[in-house]
Amino acid sequence: YVAFDTETTKLNPLEADLVGISVALAPGSAFYLPIGHRDGGNLDPNLVRAALRPFFADPAKKRVAQNAKFDWHVLERFGIPVHDVTLDTMIAASLVDPDQPKNLDYLARTRLGVEKIPTQSLIGVGRDQINMAAVSIERIAEYCGEDSDVCLRLAPILVQELDVSSLLPLFRDVEMPLLGVLARMERTGVKIDVPQLHAMSRSMGEEVSRLETEIQEAAGVPFNVNSPRQVAEILFDRLKLPRGRRTKDGYSTDVEVLESLAPHHPLPKLLLEHRQYQKLKSTYLDALPKFVNPGTGRVHATFHQTVASTGRLSASDPNLQNIPIRSEEGRAIRKAFVAEGEDGLLVSFDYSQIELRLMAHLSGDPVLAEAFRSGGDVHRTTAARLFGVTPEEVTSAQRAQAKIVNFGILYGMGPVRLARELNLSRALASAFIEEYRRTLSGVASYLDQMLELARRRGYAETILRRRWPLPALHEDGARKAEAERVAINMPIQGSAADLIKVAMVRIDELLRERSMKSRLILQVHDELLFETTQEEFEGLKSLATGVMEQAIPLRVPLVVHVGHGKTWADAHAG
Repeated sequence: YVAFDTETTKLNPLEADLVGISVALAPGSAFYLPIGHRDGGNLDPNLVRAALRPFFADPAKKRVAQNAKFDWHVLERFGIPVHDVTLDTMIAASLVDPDQPKNLDYLARTRLGVEKIPTQSLIGVGRDQINMAAVSIERIAEYCGEDSDVCLRLAPILVQELDVSSLLPLFRDVEMPLLGVLARMERTGVKIDVPQLHAMSRSMGEEVSRLETEIQEAAGVPFNVNSPRQVAEILFDRLKLPRGRRTKDGYSTDVEVLESLAPHHPLPKLLLEHRQYQKLKSTYLDALPKFVNPGTGRVHATFHQTVASTGRLSASDPNLQNIPIRSEEGRAIRKAFVAEGEDGLLVSFDYSQIELRLMAHLSGDPVLAEAFRSGGDVHRTTAARLFGVTPEEVTSAQRAQAKIVNFGILYGMGPVRLARELNLSRALASAFIEEYRRTLSGVASYLDQMLELARRRGYAETILRRRWPLPALHEDGARKAEAERVAINMPIQGSAADLIKVAMVRIDELLRERSMKSRLILQVHDELLFETTQEEFEGLKSLATGVMEQAIPLRVPLVVHVGHGKTWADAHAG
C-alpha cells in the first residue's frame, strides 16, 4: 500500500487551493511537498505535477487515503488525475461498523493507539481560526505526513476487519469503485436555470404573503405566523381546537397536529400551506442559486457513502436528493434543472417498486412474486387479498390503502402508526396487519425470520452482506422497538442501495469504455439522472436499462422506467 493526503485552503474541494501533499511509502515515515504556503519555501508546482502524475496514474499502486474523494477532486483540479483509490479508510471503517465514528483521529486511537496532532493546534478555532496556507511548512509537514502514515498503517488492519466480517467483496467490488463514480458525478455537476428559480421565488413570495393575510383573517387577530407559541395560543386558547401532544414549550403545532386539526377549522390547512411554501422558497428557490460554482456555472453537490447506516447514499451542499416530488410546486423546482446545449437531454432511469420486488425475491412469497412476474399491479393484488374481492373489483381507495399497508409492513410499521396513516381505528389497523400476514404468509414468515436472525447474530444484513450492528435488540423500551424496525427494514432498503450502486459502477465502466459523452449527474435513491445528447440517447437508454435490470439477478424481474426531456421535470414525467 501507499498512502497520501492533501492540505487545502477550503473545505469545498472544488473551490479549494492546494497547500501541500504528503505521501507515505512505508510505515513510520512520510514526505511532504509544500505547494501553497503563504510564507514561501514552496516547490515549483510544475515539478510536483511531473513527479507525482506517474505515481497517481499507475494502476499497480494500491493507493490509500481517508475521505479520498476530497483529495481526488483537489489533485485533479491541481492537474494530477487519480487513476483509482484501493482503500479509503473512512469507507472501510463505516462498513465494519456504520454507527462508530469514522474520523482519522478515532481510527488512529482505537486501531493504533496513536493520539494524532489535533487540527486546532495548527489553525485554532472559531473566529481566530487561520487558513492552512498561513501555517508554517514544518508544522504542516508533520501533521499531513502523520495523516498519510496513519492511513498506511490502518490499511492492513481494516482489510482484516472487513475480511472477518465477509465484507471484502462489497468493499472491493462496489464501494471502492463507486468512489470514482461519485467523484466524476460531483465534478460534472448539474446545470440549473437561475433566472427561472428567481422568478419562481418571487411568485412564491407573493403566495406566502397572500396566505399570511388569509391566516390573520381566519384567526380574527394579528399574530406572528412563524412563532409556534403564538400559533398554539390561537389554535388552542382562542379557537378552542383539540390540543395535541405537549412539548417542553407548550402544545405541539407540528405537521401531524395541524393535519389532525384540519377537519375542525380552515386555519390549520392554511398554516400547513404557508409552511410548505415558505420551506420550498427558502430551502430550494433561494438557496440553490447560491450553490452555483462561478467557474463551471453548475451545482456540484457532495455525495456521501458513509452517512446512512443502511448503505444508501446521502447528499449535501446542496441536498439534491430531497427535492419534493409529490407537490405540484415541488415538481416545478425540477423544471429549473436543465440540460446544457442545443441538443442536450436529461434522461431519468427509475427502478419501479424496487423495495417490494426485493421483498418478493428475499421472502419468496408466491403471491407477491407472481404479481411481479405476471406484470400485474402489486397493490391491486394485495388489495384484492385484503378486502376479499377480485382484482377487477378493487376500488381506487382500496388500492391506495393496500399501497400504504404494503410499504408500511416493509418499514416495520405497527398498528398505531398504520391506524394514523389510514385514518382507521387501532383495532381495524391490527386486523389489516393480521389479514396481510395471513394472505402474504411468505412475507410474514420472512419478516419474522429476519428479526430472529438479527437477534441471534446481533446485526441486520443486506443481499451483498452489508451489516448494521443492532445491540439494542437485547435492550428494553423505545430503543429495542427501533432496532426491531431496523432489523426488518434494513435488509430491504440496504439491498436496494446495494443494487443501484452495482448498476452505477457498471454503467460508469461501460460509458468510459465506449468513450461516450453521456454523464451520470445525480442519484436519488431509486433513480439515476444522466445528461446526454440526442445522438447518444438511444445508446445510453439501452445500455443503462440493460445494466440496471440485470444488476443483481433476482427471482422476480426488475423494471426500469425511462423518461427524457430538456428538464428534470420533463424527464421524470416520461
